[in-house]
Amino acid sequence: MADPELLEKKDQESVVPALPEKKKLADFIKEEKPQKEYTIVHNGGEKTVIKEEMFKLHVTLLNMQEDCGDQLTEIYSKQDKVVFDQIIELTQDAMDKNKLECDREIDDDEKKLCEKYGKKNCLLILEAANFLNNAYVVQMVCKYVAGTIRGKTTSQIREFWGIVNDFTKEEIEEIKKRHNYDVNN
Repeated sequence: MADPELLEKKDQESVVPALPEKKKLADFIKEEKPQKEYTIVHNGGEKTVIKEEMFKLHVTLLNMQEDCGDQLTEIYSKQDKVVFDQIIELTQDAMDKNKLECDREIDDDEKKLCEKYGKKNCLLILEAANFLNNAYVVQMVCKYVAGTIRGKTTSQIREFWGIVNDFTKEEIEEIKKRHNYDVNN
């Protein structure tokens, strides 16, 4: 005959603890399994730490991980820390607002973020986001740049972006003849 105390003890051990009532399952999972962190070492030796969720949005970083395996935790980048951090800020802002889809116009908040960084940094961000293969940031900055040139003449675009006209008079005449286009207007 089985000992009643042993049976009671066995029943208590087999009980699975219930989830706390007021917590969402996603919050419970996040607490139990912290995200892996990756360190990006920039050209000046400065470092940026990003969480796995952010890491996975950059195809180039994923390709590096695929090549190096799961032991990859530190990546050396030619990208400037300030520019890289701005890409992370833009991407995090979009994640927080659930706006990572690319097939839409940029909204006023995204436009303000681009304006905050300035014209020169926008182009650096575009270059770095393209290298990282972050489709959201590439398309957002391209749409911002397109918005700045829409409806403007060539001269106005050059003035806005600080582009020097380095065509000779002969080259301008050739373009006008070939394409029936005035590069100065």
